[in-house]
Amino acid sequence: MAERKVHRAPRMSINALAQYLVATPAGRERILRDQKYPPVFRARWYEHASRAIVRYLIDPDHDGDYLVSAEERIRALPATRKNDKQKLRDNADALVAFGAVAPAIAFDGLASERGPEQGNSLVEGVTISVRPEVVLSGQYRNEHSVGGFKIYLSKNERLSDDGTATIGSMLHLFMEQNAPTGHLCNLRHCRVIDVFGRSCTPAPRAVNRRRAEIQAACREIAHRWPTI
Repeated sequence: MAERKVHRAPRMSINALAQYLVATPAGRERILRDQKYPPVFRARWYEHASRAIVRYLIDPDHDGDYLVSAEERIRALPATRKNDKQKLRDNADALVAFGAVAPAIAFDGLASERGPEQGNSLVEGVTISVRPEVVLSGQYRNEHSVGGFKIYLSKNERLSDDGTATIGSMLHLFMEQNAPTGHLCNLRHCRVIDVFGRSCTPAPRAVNRRRAEIQAACREIAHRWPTI
């Protein structure tokens, strides 16, 4: 059995929060238990693909040939441990899927850079780990603007429209909270990239309604956390 740690204060990953909002009561309890008692070590299944996608997004040239060469390099890596063969195949497939949506990603003249290693928002006493992989900044329609990308990578757990909207809303909140003074955070510049879904979706227009739902969910999480 994997060794687990304990988070005494309520905290959720952004993906877990998105799942929580649409889960059954039993599913919500399972999600809370997994978040409160996560494994001490959790391997990143899509580490190769994530690294390549971020590099593409922060490259000013956004070179599609790089994605092709990165995919070829991943497929050529040796599979030395159990599950390595499947992991490398999934990572390479992720780059193929991302390559289909990448040309349609608009940057609106904003510069892109790697996001923070730690990036949290506090909602109703619950720490939400948002951590955008890429942040955007620059001039947009004569305004100082910021934004970001959140990358969703899962071949088996597809992201629903509601899940996309939840992640987009939390990303927008995080970027607003961390924007420099005088900078605007446009909904169109806070985008969720669902790699295997081959989509790049901006934060929803009904962001205030989504925030209210997130706040209600977080109040429930904070209340239930000590009982899990």
